[in-house]
Amino acid sequence: MALHDLEDDAALPSDAESARVRLPTLDTRLSNQVRNILNQRRLRRGRITTVLLARQNLDANELEFSDMLVEDQNNGNLSYTDYLALVHKQIAHVLRNGGSLSGASSMRGGSPW
Repeated sequence: MALHDLEDDAALPSDAESARVRLPTLDTRLSNQVRNILNQRRLRRGRITTVLLARQNLDANELEFSDMLVEDQNNGNLSYTDYLALVHKQIAHVLRNGGSLSGASSMRGGSPW
């Protein structure tokens, strides 16, 4: 309800109907945030961004979307800065001592790639 003016997500058009729906201008925080993001993308790219909705347990494109997700192999063990420092140390070690990055140790004993 915070993003569209329908009472239930199931009332949105299904994949089979594939209707183009314009995002209504609602006075909700979520609606304002999404419209601002879309407007910024339009200004930067010079064209309107197409957004596909994938409702859980309702739409077939949920499966397509979930197939594109990847799991974070770091599992939050390192911050981004710490990860970059680790990669930098591994590269510096290889440049100093020779060898390859695949043999360098990382947080799990394997390559960070």
